[in-house]
Amino acid sequence: MGENYGTVSGCAFTGTVTGTDTVGLIAGYNGDGGIIADCAAVGEFFCGAGQGTRDFVVVTLGTGIGTALIFNGELIPNTELGHLELLKGKGDAEKYAASSIREKLDMGYKKWAKRLTKYYSLMEFYFDPQLFVVGGGVSRVSEKFLPYIDIKTPIVAAKLHNEAGIIGAAYYASTKQK
Repeated sequence: MGENYGTVSGCAFTGTVTGTDTVGLIAGYNGDGGIIADCAAVGEFFCGAGQGTRDFVVVTLGTGIGTALIFNGELIPNTELGHLELLKGKGDAEKYAASSIREKLDMGYKKWAKRLTKYYSLMEFYFDPQLFVVGGGVSRVSEKFLPYIDIKTPIVAAKLHNEAGIIGAAYYASTKQK
């Protein structure tokens, strides 16, 4: 991100996003975690933790759970897998494992990681990805919970952290401006 918040100053994949008003670009998507997760997956694929990986899942942990799938190098949009039923009769995964739930219940990171293990295990079973990328603001403190998530698939924090969605949106915009 550049000195002017919300403007991309450049990225390793291409110079074509320089000067893109990403805040304006994604302003219409405000509040839609699915679109933000899709943009985050694109950002992580081209500039972040997903570089060189053809099949991975991005999970953004925040108020809810946003998800995006990259399969064979292509985005599968609008997955909304935060709404999978995790515990029969107790609602969807976001109501059990979102970062906001951890905060609301004043839950420690180790205990929260047990909840996340249930969610990621289900995702692992359904999709068998090469990698999970954890995004959202909580990715900045990933060392507090990632080591305690017990799954077979490698799991890493988003390299672009909370900016992954903005960078992914800028990349998308640069491909549409040609």
